[in-house]
Amino acid sequence: MKIETFKSSIVKTFYTELFSDVLLHSPELTTVKLDRDYILNRIDHEGVRFVSQQLPLLGKAAEISLITMNKLEVPLGFDLFSKSCLPVLMHSFFWMLWDSEGRPRFSRTTWSEPEGRLASYYLMILRQALMAFSKVQDVPCMTTDLDAEQAFINRVMQEPRLTASSQFLGDVK
Repeated sequence: MKIETFKSSIVKTFYTELFSDVLLHSPELTTVKLDRDYILNRIDHEGVRFVSQQLPLLGKAAEISLITMNKLEVPLGFDLFSKSCLPVLMHSFFWMLWDSEGRPRFSRTTWSEPEGRLASYYLMILRQALMAFSKVQDVPCMTTDLDAEQAFINRVMQEPRLTASSQFLGDVK
């Protein structure tokens, strides 16, 4: 199993479970399946970089907009919903928090009202989806020799009982 495939598999499982949980608790959010499929497709085509670099850019733009109460500035690489300043990705979540012009719908004083509490739930999901992998580095661990790393992973996958024996350590030297 290639390391990138392994990383992608973990990331895709996370998003599949996250969106399944959202659908379970909020079946009215009909675009959730489209959002999940969009993210999984981008992971297939761009790899983990999409969730470790691109999605956090959108998450950071959302945070800045809510903190400053300024218009949401959607970064390049994200399509906008028709006749709106909001991204197509996770549109139903953005729509709950921003108007079509990209201005925040809630001020700091309205988050405690019933509609604001529902919005805070949407914000929590949005943050999880956009920022979950923001700290993941898209570099291999402990080595820059990808062939050696792949050979090691293949060996472990073939020999699950493999331990750090002197014979194995001798093979690596």
